[in-house]
Amino acid sequence: MWESPTIWRHLAHTHGAGALALLGRCPAAAAAVDCWVSVVTADLHPPAATLVAPYFATGAAVPRPAAAAVAAAATGTLHRTLRGVEGARTAAGGGGGAFLVGDTLTLADVAAVPALALFLRHTLDAAARAALPSVAPCVERHAAAPAFARVLGALCLCETPLGAASLSA
Repeated sequence: MWESPTIWRHLAHTHGAGALALLGRCPAAAAAVDCWVSVVTADLHPPAATLVAPYFATGAAVPRPAAAAVAAAATGTLHRTLRGVEGARTAAGGGGGAFLVGDTLTLADVAAVPALALFLRHTLDAAARAALPSVAPCVERHAAAPAFARVLGALCLCETPLGAASLSA
């Protein structure tokens, strides 16, 4: 999971001009793509490991004394990150368009959509999604695209967040 950005960049550099466009079509776009990839690896993967992964590992939350405090901290990190992502999407120049960077698919979309889809499925109920009027629909559109759908499957939106992960409070 943590080596993914390196692998993505390597594939983009070794598969021709079309794949190289995934890195951004100009220096400003390339910087924005790198920023999104950093947000995914530094700010979305850790909360996913805390809030969602334990359910996949055992079918139930792994009991531990600090579980509630750890989940609350991860939820806070996720909440702050998603508000920042929403702000970046709707700020001047961010546009809240169909893609996270520019007007075409980039590595930003490839990295962020699966991570954000995980939260839309498992931790972001309707109230939490309402606070993300730009991000949630963007992820839903991408997830419905054939290339993403083959990997992600159908995106069923969360009704009841796993454990203490609700962001709607």
